Amino acid sequence: MVIRLVAQVTRPIALVAVGALGLVAACSFDPGGVGGDGGIADSDGAIVDAAPGDGVPPSPDATPDATPIDGATCVPWAAVNVDPCDGALPAAAALTIGNGRSQYDTDTGQLTVPGGLTSAPPSALLDQTVAGPKARVVNLSAFTVVSGGTLAVIGSHPLIVVVHG
Repeated sequence: MVIRLVAQVTRPIALVAVGALGLVAACSFDPGGVGGDGGIADSDGAIVDAAPGDGVPPSPDATPDATPIDGATCVPWAAVNVDPCDGALPAAAALTIGNGRSQYDTDTGQLTVPGGLTSAPPSALLDQTVAGPKARVVNLSAFTVVSGGTLAVIGSHPLIVVVHG
């Protein structure tokens, strides 16, 4: 009985060993990789029938009803009170507040710098995306307040500064 049991146990082990040898013989690994065109002769190389890279996506069969999730936007961050891409905003420009006290009036959109000179940085009065009064939105590509400079804000509208840079 013991001999018969050993014979039954040995046979499955032998089959497993033969199967494993078959698998090892069928597979190999070359750490150097495959060179050239993968061993395909030049005269019978593969024919590429696809566009390079990702190719061109097919044309949509209907008009999109929303912006793609990963579509381009004018800013890479989410705004809360105002749409920084609003078409009513003028083109962005750089603004530097120099030494001394400058004053911005949200009613007129005028910036007054020390010495009394005034300018009108690009801005618009826009409805906020949340409840509240219209806000003066200044649209900037860069905004700098130098050391020793201050900006005072006056007027009846809240000020929102959008900086795209």
